[in-house]
Amino acid sequence: GTGAMAVREVAESALDFLLLEAVASLGTESASAPKLEAIGFAVGLKVAERQTVARAQGFADTLDAIKFVCKEFWQDVFRKQIDNLRTNHRGVYVLMDNKMRWLSRLSPLASRAGKERAAALLYTQFPCGLIRGALASFGVDALVTCSFDGETSTLPACQFTVKVAQSQSPPTPPAALSRPPL
Repeated sequence: GTGAMAVREVAESALDFLLLEAVASLGTESASAPKLEAIGFAVGLKVAERQTVARAQGFADTLDAIKFVCKEFWQDVFRKQIDNLRTNHRGVYVLMDNKMRWLSRLSPLASRAGKERAAALLYTQFPCGLIRGALASFGVDALVTCSFDGETSTLPACQFTVKVAQSQSPPTPPAALSRPPL
């Protein structure tokens, strides 16, 4: 009913304000980027664990885990799926979001100051961490970066590049993961 929608909107706004406040408190220098990514990692790990608690079987391969992130995980966090997924079938995946919600709210303010791309790269560290944390919860070790598709691309479009560690075994079933004590 409408109660569930109101809760969802409050949760979405709280996440938006959390990111804004995290960037404001950590500062805009490049040293804050790893901190934002680490916060995103912790959140992504917890959200993915919560999403898959009822999932009995794991993922057949890393691609299935990536597809889960693109569809179900992204839907829960951003209320939309990733717009496009590409892979070279050698451990590199590109997740494209043509309208990243957090960047769409940032771009008018940042473009006036001429710092649009630098600010956007800082704000995308949190979702990079979200993706890395979600994949880590499935046993996939990866490096996640964000970029903008060339100089002609306009915000809020961005792409996340996921590079999976080469010595990767099949993803661990969610039920088999050891969970830290609460």
